Amino acid sequence: MSVKIYFELQEVATICTLPPEDINYFVVMSWIEPHDPEENIFDNEDIARIQLIRDLRENMGVNDEAIPVILHLIDQLNFIHRGENA
Repeated sequence: MSVKIYFELQEVATICTLPPEDINYFVVMSWIEPHDPEENIFDNEDIARIQLIRDLRENMGVNDEAIPVILHLIDQLNFIHRGENA
């Protein structure tokens, strides 16, 4: 059993080497949904998704219009993969 660890926005910004405004933008765009949206509390899965979005934008040159398409496809693959392991 894994232990859930939660992070505040500033901690996530430091971990992901992004300004908090970028992370808030990801939330506004519905690319990520914080574990606790009211308190801006994130978990490990949120951090992984933020890092993926950062890499897509900064390292791979993906524009903001393509991000939701890519995230949706990754979510579908993860759903299929989880179903096979059930």
